[in-house]
Amino acid sequence: MSITVLLETAWVLRHVNVYDATAIASAIHDLLGRESIEVVERPTEVVRAMVGRGRDRHILSIGDAMIAAGMIHAGSGTIYSLDRRFPSDLGWAVIAP
Repeated sequence: MSITVLLETAWVLRHVNVYDATAIASAIHDLLGRESIEVVERPTEVVRAMVGRGRDRHILSIGDAMIAAGMIHAGSGTIYSLDRRFPSDLGWAVIAP
């Protein structure tokens, strides 16, 4: 499954079916826990862990979870973001205006 499909699924659930962010993160977290599901661009366990943080309200959106998973996968230490609320508790520096 691609990250684009996960993001599109989250968008449809949020804007068409009007589920809240926590319910969406929980559903995607459960989906990624299935043996038959694998994320193409990132390690599935990393994506699932970051989505789980969204379920627990430590990350604000599925988009932020995908960014965080990408940062972990790439070994990034700094993120430049317009979002001052982007989580910094995983050891990276968040530089916001």
